[in-house]
Amino acid sequence: MAQAPNYLFIITDQHRADHLGCYGNKIVKTPNIDSIANLGTRFEKFYVANPICMCNRASIMTGRMPSLHGVRHNGIPLSKDSTTFVELLKWKGYQTALIGKSHIQNMTGLPASIKHEPVAGLVQPPKNLREANKRQRTGEPYEQENRRQWEKDETFRTKTPFYGFDHVKIANDHADLVTGDYYVWLKNQCPDADLLRGQENAIPDDRYDAPQAWRTRIPEELYSTTYIAAECEDFLEACDKDTPFF
Repeated sequence: MAQAPNYLFIITDQHRADHLGCYGNKIVKTPNIDSIANLGTRFEKFYVANPICMCNRASIMTGRMPSLHGVRHNGIPLSKDSTTFVELLKWKGYQTALIGKSHIQNMTGLPASIKHEPVAGLVQPPKNLREANKRQRTGEPYEQENRRQWEKDETFRTKTPFYGFDHVKIANDHADLVTGDYYVWLKNQCPDADLLRGQENAIPDDRYDAPQAWRTRIPEELYSTTYIAAECEDFLEACDKDTPFF
């Protein structure tokens, strides 16, 4: 019987194709991704199930369209009732790990932007009858990526198995404001890290004029991608070499 293959699945977040050297960008430097493209297959056309973050991540995990898995926009976590391909790999004996950004559950801890507003003169139904589906995706099982968990308790760990992942290290959010397990690590490495993070602490640079772009003061050795790479290496080193991994 053939040896089961190992899988290392890498996703870059919010990264347009035309911002890669291998797709012709002459300004942005992406030598490592370019190397992967040169050694592998580079697609000229690739279509996502949905252009919004959580929706498409849920489609990757389940192989289903948003109309079926129910994650129609950001703010709706993937149902724990969903079967993921990672669970199938785990069932076949794979060692499974998720390291970095997940975002298949809500990560900000902010309240819903759309609320139920009572209409004058009409009677509100009881809370358990206000939604079309009685089994709402709320509560402790759906708070496993909430950044406030780590803010309350630095020892918090995402409960596993998490949609099939047995080993989980979360690094959610964007730019130098990444949260989760990474933020705990960052604070341990640099207790004053909050003085380096965010647009208000950015290095002045008049080349930046996009509203969500700034030149960070976080050094490369403390940046979230460095943490993610190191955690991946640690996981791979600790793997049972006779058992496949995803």
